Amino acid sequence: MKLVMTLLVSDEYDVVEANLDYHLAQGVDFVIVTADRGGPASIAATVQRYVERGVCHLIEDDPSGYLQGEWITRMARIAATDFGADWVINSDVDEFYWPEIGTLKGIFSAVPDEFGQLVLPVNHFVPRAGGEFFADRMTVRETLSLKTSARARVTKVAHRATADVEVSRGGHRATGTGLTPLLGWEPIIGFHFPLRSYSQFESKVTRDGRTADLKIRALRSDLSELHSVGRLLDLYEERVVDDAEARSGVEEGRLVTDERLKRFFESGERVPSAEPTANEVDMLRMEMERAVEERERHPLTSENRHLEDLLELAEGRLEKSRASLARAQRRREQAEATRARLRAKRDAAREERKAARRESKALRAELAKARRWRRLPSLAREVVTRRGADRVTRSRP
Repeated sequence: MKLVMTLLVSDEYDVVEANLDYHLAQGVDFVIVTADRGGPASIAATVQRYVERGVCHLIEDDPSGYLQGEWITRMARIAATDFGADWVINSDVDEFYWPEIGTLKGIFSAVPDEFGQLVLPVNHFVPRAGGEFFADRMTVRETLSLKTSARARVTKVAHRATADVEVSRGGHRATGTGLTPLLGWEPIIGFHFPLRSYSQFESKVTRDGRTADLKIRALRSDLSELHSVGRLLDLYEERVVDDAEARSGVEEGRLVTDERLKRFFESGERVPSAEPTANEVDMLRMEMERAVEERERHPLTSENRHLEDLLELAEGRLEKSRASLARAQRRREQAEATRARLRAKRDAAREERKAARRESKALRAELAKARRWRRLPSLAREVVTRRGADRVTRSRP
C-alpha cells in the first residue's frame, strides 16, 4: 500500500525538515507540499532536496490567497489521481503522527474495506523556555487537548485516497466516496507543537493577520491587536510553562511527560519502516476489532447513538425549515417583482394621463384659436354694416 502525506508550509523553517524526516522514516512513501511562494527561500531549498530524492512534490502558491481548506483538498485529490495513494494523512508542518501500536502502514492496512477514514486524536505540547531543538525541550503535553470551545477533542482525520474528497479547513473532517469513519479505534496520535519560540509565534500571528481566509483572520484578531500595541511577547511569556508548572500539571493529571519524539530524533533513525507483514496486519486487525467491540458495549455508545438520531431528526427538520424558508423567500421575491411591475404600470398610466391632459389642453387652445379666426369675416361684415347705417343716419336732414 502507498501512504501519502499532504503538508502545508509557510515560514516554519525550524520544523519542516524534522517533519519530513520523521514521517518518511515512519513509513510515509511520498509527501505533497504546498508552500507560500513568498516564504523564506530556505524552506523552498529544504523541500527541493526531498523533491530531488523523488519523495516529495512541491507546489508553490500565492501567500496573499492562503485558503487552507482549498489547498488541503487540492493536495488530497492529486494524491489519489496523480501519485497513486491508497491512504492520505493531511498534516500541518508542526504535527507529528505517532503509531501507538505497530506501524502507520500496518494500521491503515488493517482497516476493513467498508471503512475509509480514521480519527486521529491530537495532543498539544506546551511551550517551554529555551532555544534548543524543539523536540529536546518540549516533552510535556496535554493529557487531553480540547477545541477552543472546550466541548470536543482536537482531532484530525486520515482517509483513503479518492478523487472527490473534500477536506475541511484544518483537516479535521473529510467527505467523499467510501470515506465512512471507523469509530472506536484510535491507534495513531498526533503530536502538535504550536508554540516553539517567540519568533515563530510572532511570525504566525503576522501571517494569520494577512491571510485571505476571513475566518482565520477573525479568530486571530485579538492576537493581531496585541501585536500592534507591542504586547504579544507578554502573552507568549505567560503561556510558557516552567518546570514547577509542568510538575504540578503532571501531578494533577492535566499534563503528561512524553519523550517519544525526543528519543526518535536522538536515535538518528532515518530508515523507513518496512512494509507490514501479514502477521502484523492480523494482530492489528484483532486489536481494532477488540477496540470497536469495547466501544459498542460502552453504555455511552447507545446514548450517543440516541443523540445522533435526535440530531439527524433535528437536522431533517432544519432542512425542511430551510426549504420552506427558501420557498417563502422565492414567493416574497415574486410578490416584490409583481408589485414592481404593477407600480411601473401605474406610473406609466399616470404619465399617459398627464400626457393626454397636456395634449387635450393644447387641442383646446388650438380649437379656440381656430374659432376666433372663423369669427373674423362675420365680425368684419357686422362692422361694415354698422358703419353704413351710421352714414345713412347722418345724411338725413
